[in-house]
Amino acid sequence: MIDIFFLDTNVLLDYLEKRHKEVYGVVFELLRLSREGKIILATSIFNIAELLEKELDIAFYGKCMRKKMSFDEIIRLARSKGGSYEKTLENCRGGLESRVKKLIENNDILLLSLPENIDLLEQVCDLGVNNYLSSQDVMIVTTALTNSVTYFLSNDQKLVKKLDQNGSIYVYNLRKDDQRETFCNTVLKVVKS
Repeated sequence: MIDIFFLDTNVLLDYLEKRHKEVYGVVFELLRLSREGKIILATSIFNIAELLEKELDIAFYGKCMRKKMSFDEIIRLARSKGGSYEKTLENCRGGLESRVKKLIENNDILLLSLPENIDLLEQVCDLGVNNYLSSQDVMIVTTALTNSVTYFLSNDQKLVKKLDQNGSIYVYNLRKDDQRETFCNTVLKVVKS
């Protein structure tokens, strides 16, 4: 059986925005291994929704920073109805959608969602109430767990810590040097051989 590697939103952002060299390198290698059929690379539809939202925010705030706007000006623009934020979203929406679709389709990344006919109430309550996860993270983690993901890769330190304590899935924070090195020297090394 082939292992399923789940990419959290912040890992996808690190790759698309090339904002963390080491994480980018790990994802690049995972994409190659996925194309070769050695692993299954996955994310959830909830991650894609969050990814598009974050990419749109990056586009808007990047535009403001290039204009050397003050923090107050940026907040005012972001909050204004029909203003600059919405115009920026409309101007870059197609390009961002295209980038995300290209990443998913060109690399055969499996898009997971919640399975039908499964009683999720207990798991959702446990993750949300007992583990203090946000509603977005509860949906993402529930999707990963119900789809039998082997490895959960994230850069969210709080989420990684909670999942690691839970013990139901292998989880790595790719931004933490020790966890990334452990992942590369154990998991990736075995997959490559």
